Amino acid sequence: TPEGEEPPDIADSAIETMGSKRSKRVKQYKQELDELELKAGPTYTFCFWGISRWLDRLNWQVVMPGMSVDFNKFCGAPPVYVCMYVLKTLPGHETEKRHLESRKDYFFNMAFWSSMKPPPVEEVQALLAGTEEDDLRDIRALHPGTDFAKRTPAGH
Repeated sequence: TPEGEEPPDIADSAIETMGSKRSKRVKQYKQELDELELKAGPTYTFCFWGISRWLDRLNWQVVMPGMSVDFNKFCGAPPVYVCMYVLKTLPGHETEKRHLESRKDYFFNMAFWSSMKPPPVEEVQALLAGTEEDDLRDIRALHPGTDFAKRTPAGH
């Protein structure tokens, strides 16, 4: 949405009809993304459908017609990571196509889970290493009585 204009309401039932879709037009969609230049000012609205219609994130289940499966059996134990990145071209490796960590420039990288099936305390502590004390308040509700002491990652 151009700067100064009202972006779409993501709660609008017509949101799925707006913008560009990848479905049945992969080549054109890839070209649109290749030409996309993210810059300050405009509002960018991204809707990710993928498996979201089949994932009950609150109950941590994959739900399909006639059946449901514990999400841990589908993808392993929480947390699950959702991220968005672009791939950098590294000097001397111009033909590299793999999604190597060294080539990734993240827009966001988020861990999520259901409060119904949180990850082990140690995993949460590792994720929160270096997190400000004020930001730990909500996560403490997942594991009452657990001390999520502020920890600094090694080398920082």
